[in-house]
Amino acid sequence: QIQVGDAKIPIITFQYGPDSDGLATVSSAEEEYLPIIKSSPKDYPEARISPSKLTQTVDTDGESWGIMSQFKTRINIKGKPAMDILGSAIHTYLGIDYAELEEVEQMTVARKIIKNWGMDTIVDPEEVVLAGQHLVEFLEKNYPGHKTYKEWPMSMRNQDGQVMQGWIDLLLETEAGYVIIDHKDYPGQDAIERAKKYTPQLKAYKEAVETATGRPVIDIIIHLPVSGLFLKLF
Repeated sequence: QIQVGDAKIPIITFQYGPDSDGLATVSSAEEEYLPIIKSSPKDYPEARISPSKLTQTVDTDGESWGIMSQFKTRINIKGKPAMDILGSAIHTYLGIDYAELEEVEQMTVARKIIKNWGMDTIVDPEEVVLAGQHLVEFLEKNYPGHKTYKEWPMSMRNQDGQVMQGWIDLLLETEAGYVIIDHKDYPGQDAIERAKKYTPQLKAYKEAVETATGRPVIDIIIHLPVSGLFLKLF
């Protein structure tokens, strides 16, 4: 017998061996205790997702991207490189504490990083260093006294039970709240239109930071070092 709560269900067991003539059959008059199985499988969302892979439309509450600041310099790209590799090279330099180095040291580090990524014939280290200096200038002008957290990890479970994990390129802590800055290597002229693609990713970062800290994210910014642009979600 199998007992489930107060119910006792009688069962019959069979043992089969090499000399068994056949399988025992169950009369259709006997009760069968089987779960009801749906004929079609259910689709479940992915267990883990990267914020950078989010593409669904999000409610922007009337927000739009606009130019917050613009430097009259660009990182000139020679040839047609793999933009993801070029972006990784520039990200690597912007991710180190280059502001603590002398300009000569910045040049040395930038040259090594660009060469290690195989981009030494594609961009000039001088222009990458200048982009980094412009970023420092932008931060000091707009967020004086901020604390800087580079490549800051984030993790959050969303309303669908999915775990979102990623890295915030640059997170600033100010007296008023946090600022999220994301570096993008996009070189095109339609940067504002392109920024819409990244809104879901940056909104996920915002939700994670505000949920974890209980403090507001006051600005969301896209930094385009190749174009010398800083876009803000207004």
